[in-house]
Amino acid sequence: MPLPFLRVAPAVAVLALAVPAAPAHAALSAVGPTDPATKAPAFYTDANGLQLALCHPGTANCGPAVPGEDFYNMATSTFTAPNGGTALLILDMTLAPNASGNPAAFNRVRVQLDGFPAGTYNITHPYGTDTVTVAGAGARGRTTTDIGCLVTAVGVCNFADAMAGRYGPFLTAAPGGAAPPAGFIGDAVTEVPVIGSPLGTNFFRVEGPGLPAGGAQSNTFALMGKLFAGAVPAFASSGDVAFADQLTNTKSATKTVTVTSSGIPGAGSNLTISGVTVTGANAGDYAVAANTCAGKTLPAGGTCTVDVTLTPGATGTRSAALTFADNTVAATHVVALTGKGIAPAPAPAPAPAPAPAPAPAPALAPVITPTVTTPQLKLDALTVTSHMSLRSARRGGLRLVVFAPQGARVVKVRLLRNGHVITRTIRSVTGDGVLTIVLPRSAKGRHRLTRGTYSVQVTPGQRPGQYGATTSRTVRIR
Repeated sequence: MPLPFLRVAPAVAVLALAVPAAPAHAALSAVGPTDPATKAPAFYTDANGLQLALCHPGTANCGPAVPGEDFYNMATSTFTAPNGGTALLILDMTLAPNASGNPAAFNRVRVQLDGFPAGTYNITHPYGTDTVTVAGAGARGRTTTDIGCLVTAVGVCNFADAMAGRYGPFLTAAPGGAAPPAGFIGDAVTEVPVIGSPLGTNFFRVEGPGLPAGGAQSNTFALMGKLFAGAVPAFASSGDVAFADQLTNTKSATKTVTVTSSGIPGAGSNLTISGVTVTGANAGDYAVAANTCAGKTLPAGGTCTVDVTLTPGATGTRSAALTFADNTVAATHVVALTGKGIAPAPAPAPAPAPAPAPAPAPALAPVITPTVTTPQLKLDALTVTSHMSLRSARRGGLRLVVFAPQGARVVKVRLLRNGHVITRTIRSVTGDGVLTIVLPRSAKGRHRLTRGTYSVQVTPGQRPGQYGATTSRTVRIR
């Protein structure tokens, strides 16, 4: 029977009447680059290397049109049980607009029972087992597991989230049957035996009240999926670059950015970088010291490097970016450059003119006055996670471990973004001088965090108002 295309209702990450068995297999292995025209991935790749592109409902072999929804893949199985009930299994990779109007991709496993007697039913399908409860006569029993960036999400999706779902590798037609249409894994209508279950359960079975021993099952599925037409180039970098504090008008040590051609090997996957430029508010403070990327074509897995230095022309945060022009669908990629200029120590004041020599005095025993200096305190160490997801940051905040130096009585901590202070705190140093600090300190403050690059600054002091050297770390929230 044809695929039952259903509207995707807003859902949380997992909607289920029972907890599904956790997958112990690799589901999907890669997500393609984002197409700037559709703002969606060009393809998803399963653990067997099968790449599927968007199959737009309403076009050949992609099922009937569903307003606002597209699918990378769908497999369904349905049957009428001996007790008169209708059982339906839906497995799909769906693309639909989220609450912000941006594309949202998620991996779905859904089991639905209609017309079954009240009771609890055990389900076996190609990706594990589930339990569905029918509350009463005429009630619908359903369990749904949605993993990925859902339609209720706000903002731009991380399409890789859908790779963690239960559904995968993709099912394909078993050998020996009629060949699927060219360029597709099925016609979205014809039910066929399948292969691909990582558990060897290439069927849909229901066991429970009113069913014979061993339950009732279907061994065929209707398949929908469009083969990706070819390999594409993909760009990956070693990440944004944060320089240590640097005296103004002096050159820093070199930092290296490594670029990798991360596409899947094949014709058309070579990454060509046509140019590398420094852009941004303080571009003049940064210089490319060496460049093996510009004008280079990299095969899949190949790398090149760009060396960068910072010579701050003023104090304060200095921000710029390395911009790579390339042949990916995005056309450009940006690596953020951040640093801070600090002023040199002021020159000592001139010595006062000598006073007239006093009249000779009786010789006295010499008095030695010790020279008292106040050392500039500096942290022994500061640890903080440099890359984290927005979900983790909002849930647990940015956790710092501060190792205060001997003599420090307080530490001042600040969290900045684009040179603006987001939150600050002053903590007393006690015991062994090791402090664990979470920024922002409140759940309300953490909820205001957004994706971007942040600077954490920690300064030890002998007392409030008398501080030493500042230690900075960069945190990237994605």
